[in-house]
Order: sequence, then C-alpha cells, then structure tokens
Amino acid sequence: MTIQNTFEILKNHFGERWSTSQTDLENHGHSESYFPTHAPDAVVYPLTTADVVYIVNVCHQSKIPIIGYGVGTCLLYTSPSPRDR
Repeated sequence: MTIQNTFEILKNHFGERWSTSQTDLENHGHSESYFPTHAPDAVVYPLTTADVVYIVNVCHQSKIPIIGYGVGTCLLYTSPSPRDR
C-alpha cells in the first residue's frame, strides 16, 4: 500500500478529524523549544482508543511512522520525524 493510499483510507475514515491544512501541520511540527519546525505530512485527531488502534494498524501496513503529540510543550525535542534525523 502506498502512502497516498494510506492517507486516502485515513481521510475517508476520519473525515474532518484528518487534516493536511498548513496551520495544523505547522502547529504539530514544533514545540515550545527553539528547534525549527518539522511539519508532519498529515494530522489525525483520534477521540478514542479504537481510533488510535485503527491509525496504528493502517500506518503499520504501509510502514508509515506515527509520532504522538500532546500539547506541544516539550522543550527537549524528543520525537522528531524519522525523516528529519
């Protein structure tokens, strides 16, 4: 499964809780630290544990990394995207 196929599956499943808007990507690509923004390719807003399981399973099939995001207050920059390393 390609990344585009995976994104289409997630977009269809999550509807408005799936985002590729520039604002969401920028907001989820940085924290309160001084490190530069590394925007993700997409953002999904899960509401339940079942939502998270669905995301993990779909992304696992395509080997797409998932980076959890809390409230963006991390000062240690502990979870950069693997492509940024």
